[in-house]
Amino acid sequence: MAPTDERLDPDRRDAVLDRLGFPAPPPVDLDGLTAIYGAWCARVPFDNLRKLIALHGGATGPLPGLGADDFFDAWLAHGTGGTCWPSANALHALLDSIGFSSRRVTASMFDRGEPSHGTTIVVLDGAEHLVDSSMLTGTPLPLDPAGPTTTPGDGFVHGARPVPEGWLFEFTRVSVDGPLPCRTLAPDATPLAFFEERYEVSRTWSPFNDHVNVLVNRPHGAISLVGGHRYERPVGGPISELEGGPVDEPELRAALMEEIGYSEQLVDDLFQVWKPPPPT
Repeated sequence: MAPTDERLDPDRRDAVLDRLGFPAPPPVDLDGLTAIYGAWCARVPFDNLRKLIALHGGATGPLPGLGADDFFDAWLAHGTGGTCWPSANALHALLDSIGFSSRRVTASMFDRGEPSHGTTIVVLDGAEHLVDSSMLTGTPLPLDPAGPTTTPGDGFVHGARPVPEGWLFEFTRVSVDGPLPCRTLAPDATPLAFFEERYEVSRTWSPFNDHVNVLVNRPHGAISLVGGHRYERPVGGPISELEGGPVDEPELRAALMEEIGYSEQLVDDLFQVWKPPPPT
């Protein structure tokens, strides 16, 4: 069944907000957006676990998570998030259900021109703010058509500058030194059907089809599990890797459940159909 482009129902919205730490919806202003996005970055991982289970377990039907209801039901039950297309749509749906003026936007990771990234932009009092569910920038990135901007506060520095296609972002990465460029292909809202199409196209090739890939924000910095390695980067500090190099299967299982917070059922489901390939 194709996902529907509807607001979250009040009960599901309130359950999501409660898990994020909000007994009531935050105010629809910059403080409210900063609070809800900060909570998202701390508690909703960017990950590909459900996608790996679907691809390696031979599941039929659409890839999981693009519908916001499905995304949040899985997160509430198992702590799992999603890759860019489902997570950007879910964040958009949550913000829309609270009352923010939010839109999905398509971009190109590494600035290669192809539609390879979905993200979310919010408008407040005429000013735009990027809230990316993949890079988890911690605070909204202000977007100013007059010139370059960076994320405020003491966290990792992420930047944006206006270009004819909308915006060129430079994201700080946890596991690799140097900025990651990402250019919007147009500043306009992207229909959900296009997100669905691009998510399904990713079945044939994607960096998220074979290795576990997880990113989470923590108060001290960020943790990434990618390519068979575990990386940690404190705010203002260098990248460090788990002593001993690549993580083995027991270490990965422990990290997924104890450090990231996935349910035992989800991790068991993953390892029943998927085995870690050699580290990259």
